[in-house]
Amino acid sequence: MGPPSSSGFYVSRAVALLLAGLVAALLLALAVLAALYGHCERVPPSELPGLRDSEAESSPPLRQKPTPTPKPSSARELAVTNTPSNWRPPGPWDQLRLPPWLVPLHYDLELWPQLRPDELPAGSLPFTGRVNITVRCTVATSRLLLHSLFQDCERAEVRGPLSPGTGNATVGRVPVDDVWFALDTEYMVLELSEPLKPGSSYELQLSFSGLVNEDLREGLFLNVYTDQGERRALLASQLEPTFARYVFPCFDEPALKATFNITMIHHPSYVALSNMPKLGQSEKEDVNGSKWTVTTFSTTPHMPTYLVAFVICDYDHVNRTERGKEIRIWARKDAIANGSADFALNITGPIFSFLEDLFNISYSLPKTDIIALPSFDNHAMENWGLMIFDESGLLLEPKDQLTEKKTLISYVVSHEIGHQWFGNLVTMNWWNNIWLNEGFASYFEFEVINYFNPKLPRNEIFFSNILHNILREDHALVTRAVAMKVENFKTSEIQELFDVFTYSKGASMARMLSCFLNEHLFVSALKSYLKTFSYSNAEQDDLWRHFQMGIDDQSTVILPATIKNIMDSWTHQSGFPVITLNVSTGVMKQEPFYLENIKNRTLLTSNDTWIVPILWIKNGTTQPLVWLDQSSKVFPEMQVSDSDHDWVILNLNMTGYYRVNYDKLGWKKLNQQLEKDPKAIPVIHRLQLIDDAFSLSKGTY
Repeated sequence: MGPPSSSGFYVSRAVALLLAGLVAALLLALAVLAALYGHCERVPPSELPGLRDSEAESSPPLRQKPTPTPKPSSARELAVTNTPSNWRPPGPWDQLRLPPWLVPLHYDLELWPQLRPDELPAGSLPFTGRVNITVRCTVATSRLLLHSLFQDCERAEVRGPLSPGTGNATVGRVPVDDVWFALDTEYMVLELSEPLKPGSSYELQLSFSGLVNEDLREGLFLNVYTDQGERRALLASQLEPTFARYVFPCFDEPALKATFNITMIHHPSYVALSNMPKLGQSEKEDVNGSKWTVTTFSTTPHMPTYLVAFVICDYDHVNRTERGKEIRIWARKDAIANGSADFALNITGPIFSFLEDLFNISYSLPKTDIIALPSFDNHAMENWGLMIFDESGLLLEPKDQLTEKKTLISYVVSHEIGHQWFGNLVTMNWWNNIWLNEGFASYFEFEVINYFNPKLPRNEIFFSNILHNILREDHALVTRAVAMKVENFKTSEIQELFDVFTYSKGASMARMLSCFLNEHLFVSALKSYLKTFSYSNAEQDDLWRHFQMGIDDQSTVILPATIKNIMDSWTHQSGFPVITLNVSTGVMKQEPFYLENIKNRTLLTSNDTWIVPILWIKNGTTQPLVWLDQSSKVFPEMQVSDSDHDWVILNLNMTGYYRVNYDKLGWKKLNQQLEKDPKAIPVIHRLQLIDDAFSLSKGTY
């Protein structure tokens, strides 16, 4: 570079220093703004985007609303504020689980969606609501946390302490100083001017507003469809697993069960449905003089927030009575008129009766509504008293007599009805044990179908629908356990638990347990479990305890370890074992199945062993159950001779959750038998041999 030019613009030394100071101040201001923008994690509740967790900083908003004007609470002005996490001290709002300070007892919930048949929504559809939550205080606190997302809080009051025996008359109110929202943990925080008293009950009174979800089938959502040649709309809810907080402020955890009084305000031409039967109807006018119908419903039993359900629709229904309880199938008027709901109606009652008799526990609610939505991403939802289905899983046109379609509907209906006991009556304590809901509901859907169709090949059907697929997906190092030990899941991680491991592996665990015990012992233990934890919550260990009680009360079934130790070896670790039998020596060993050869052996752990039930056959004859409860063991009875007709197959009916390998002689004996008389080996085991052989070859076994 050459010397600077002698021509140009010159300033004095003082001016130069002033300009330099201004530039430095500007750069500092820009840096501060950039830092604040980059670290901001909260927005006002009226501007919450349709995001969760880490999506909030990188994705465009899905839903937005204008900022409301906060309304006064009593004599105070209710301040609805936001506090970025980097601007506040650490506190319970940073935790992923609610603090145990308040226990919800009862909700009075009113929702008013602005859906009109003559004004189908062209944009965002608003709704307003009020909820009064009766809570019991367990720890003195002046900060109340509950879940809320995508809502504006327009009023917040705390009444109490409530006086027992006087109809909840109160001795006063606790002033609310501030309300703010924590977006990342999805909390509404109420700051009180004085602490609540332990042992006392209070009523939280909250008014709120929100938007109906148009795109996702979460929270309160919209379906637009065509019926009888006209464009129509309905509203429905999907609150599992953590979407109740999208609709109303609540304690949105499965163990925090409460009773609910639900009121829906809707256009007079619509029908409102909820978990319980309609209690009454009245009429009210809005500020414009338009008339609306107010439908109230009976009080629910104790249940978690994720089972609360509501629908507002212009549907018809068919109905029948089963054991004194009404069953109604709701669908588009066209579908009801052409008989598409008849098949579902005809099978629903008998399925309820079968499960009532099996568990010796009657269905708890006075009615069951089942509704078919034109579009429902979750396919089906077991809401207590108001099950919601996608049309494809419920409706059958009379001209469509394909067995495959009927079978699909039967399985889906059976699964959701199974949830009325596993999930609704007894609920897992936290989402890490969601398999207690979904695994047993999945297992019993096959038991239901087998009961009504005993000629169907039950083992082959379970293999083709469940076991074959999950064994292909599940292998060590890259999959998760059925029962997760960690409890502090992020919201997005909770939703990810609704996967093939929860459903299919969970069902396989239940089936294996049933088979190494016996059907009577299995069902008796489940009866005891369901009766003990009715209207309550349970963990996996609670289930094992009831099985152990049943085992201890008899002497026929002898196990090598406790049920907990046996089943924890399957539910608390990922993958499954390969059982290898040397038929020459009778030596059996187990090792984790890997999809491919693992070159880095340091990735492997030394404690990946299972307590394995081995049901087996020799020369076509079923043999007594044995257990492989260590890495290797000798079973002399499994040795074979030189005879062409001497062969062994492990894993009878594929009831165990593992693959089987044999030494060269073992495979040779089976091959010889298949060539001479293939029918001597049952169909299920011919499927097993092919499936195991191909999978083992991929894993270089």
